[in-house]
Amino acid sequence: MKKLRKIKKFLGNSLMIVATLLIAAILLYAYMDFSKNLVSANENLVPVELLYVVDGDTIYVKDEAGEEYKVRLNLINTPESVHSDENKNNMYGDMASSYTKGILAEKKEIYLQYDIETEDKYGRKLAYVWLEDNVDLNSTEHIEKHMLNAILVKNGYCKVVLYNNKAYYDQFKTLEEKAIEGNVGLWSYDEYRNMEE
Repeated sequence: MKKLRKIKKFLGNSLMIVATLLIAAILLYAYMDFSKNLVSANENLVPVELLYVVDGDTIYVKDEAGEEYKVRLNLINTPESVHSDENKNNMYGDMASSYTKGILAEKKEIYLQYDIETEDKYGRKLAYVWLEDNVDLNSTEHIEKHMLNAILVKNGYCKVVLYNNKAYYDQFKTLEEKAIEGNVGLWSYDEYRNMEE
């Protein structure tokens, strides 16, 4: 009888150890797979120093080689606030510019992700601007929380526009529809809605 109890106890402990090792192996595999996504995501991001915000959808940066240039945010358009034709500037452009400046106020380093077209006809770089580099570029949660372009769309400070770059177009359109339906940001102003329709 004692021998039988010892065998049961041994088997119980052995099963517990095997189960623990199996769970640990599964968690380790999941972590390694997630970490791999982060590393590969980072390879697609270019770190730059933020110099200043030009307006709601344009910033000025310096890369690691010391080159300074303007970056136009992909897939979005905010109203004008610093256009050379002052008649095109309006309070909605000022509001969008202030919103972008507020988001970037504490940022010294940001990260650029390029799409098919990397430069526009004015010589500005075209990019998705990430606030963090430890992100999964395919995660909806990370996109909405850490990508400046998506944050502006989600919070109603721009209109989604499609040119040749379209990596996040469908996600942006969904965010824009929610912002319009919810009267979020600039979409809460009838005059802005009329301008954009």
